[in-house]
Amino acid sequence: MFDGGRSAAQARQQRQLATENTYKFSSQRDAIRYEVEQAYFSLQAQIRNLITTSRQVLSTRESLRLARLRFQAGVGTQRNVVDSQRDATTAEVEYSNAIGRYNTNVAQLQRRTGLDRVLRCTPAQLPTKPTRDPITDVPVIPVPTNSPCLIQAAPK
Repeated sequence: MFDGGRSAAQARQQRQLATENTYKFSSQRDAIRYEVEQAYFSLQAQIRNLITTSRQVLSTRESLRLARLRFQAGVGTQRNVVDSQRDATTAEVEYSNAIGRYNTNVAQLQRRTGLDRVLRCTPAQLPTKPTRDPITDVPVIPVPTNSPCLIQAAPK
C-alpha cells in the first residue's frame, strides 16, 4: 500500500519534535539551575548582612551607653543622647529586617531545591552591655566641674 510519503513525513515530524523537546528540557534545566544559584548567592549575601547588622547594633548600643555617661558627667548634651538613641533604634530595625530577608531567602532556596537542611534564623539575644574586660574597662567617675565665677552667698 502506498500512503504518498505520509509515514516518512510523520517520522520526520516525530524526530524534529524529539529534538525540540530536548532543547526545551535543557532550557528548563538551565533556568532552574540559574534560580537555585541566584537563591544560594542571595542567601550568602544575607548571611553577611546579618553579621554586619548585628555588629552595627552592638556598636550603636555602646555609643548610646557612652553618650549617656557623657551626659551624666555633664560633658555631653541631651541632643547627643537622642541622636544615639535614634541610631540604636535604626540599627535594631535594620537587624530585624535582615533576619526577615534571610528567612525569605531560606524559604526560596528550600522551595527551589526541596532541601530542608538550611536552618531559619531566630534572632539572637545580643548583649545589652558589652562584656567586661579588666584590661580595657576604664571606670568613668563623674567629676563636678568648677564654676567659672564664684557665687557668694548674700549676707544675712
